[in-house]
Amino acid sequence: MSTGTEHLGLHQWESTDKFLREDFNEDNRKIDEAVEEAMSRVKLGQIVTQQDAQQVDVDLTEIDFSRYWEVEFRLEGSMSKQGNVNIRLNNAAGEQDYEYLSASGKTYQQSYLGTISLGYPGAENRYNSGKIVLYCGPKYISALCENYGSTNSGYRAYVTDYSGVTFENLTIMNLIAGNGNIVKGAVITIYGVKR
Repeated sequence: MSTGTEHLGLHQWESTDKFLREDFNEDNRKIDEAVEEAMSRVKLGQIVTQQDAQQVDVDLTEIDFSRYWEVEFRLEGSMSKQGNVNIRLNNAAGEQDYEYLSASGKTYQQSYLGTISLGYPGAENRYNSGKIVLYCGPKYISALCENYGSTNSGYRAYVTDYSGVTFENLTIMNLIAGNGNIVKGAVITIYGVKR
């Protein structure tokens, strides 16, 4: 009786097993799908903070957003004090520059695109990572913000016309500690899903 491989579940036959053409066809389909998925998602860069900082700016000038369906920023690290990391684009900080959609369907205006909660001294098992995904649509910048390890942390947000920020002029993502600092050694990894 054959068993399956760990990641794709490909057939692994015993010496006494009879194998069928359908098994090979199924394995080939699984491999093809896995290769397609791996080829569409690419790592665009990684930044490791070299010192504690109240604000970390991520340079986006080398990213051609028109080539991607979405661009994901994963943040792993911790804070020096309890607080969130607030996310802005191009330093846009007006009270009407961003809106987010609550779980109840109500929209709220705010001065940042989203927040990620990181661990801090005394709360090491709190979230230590999160992500923000920018969806590269034709009209405006929309995003999904999530904290890993939380079942109620994801929400959608978008950049309003008030900010003046578009994919054509987006050059920087600002990660701003709401309290204390983002601790040295925080890792920001950027991925893109190709069109």
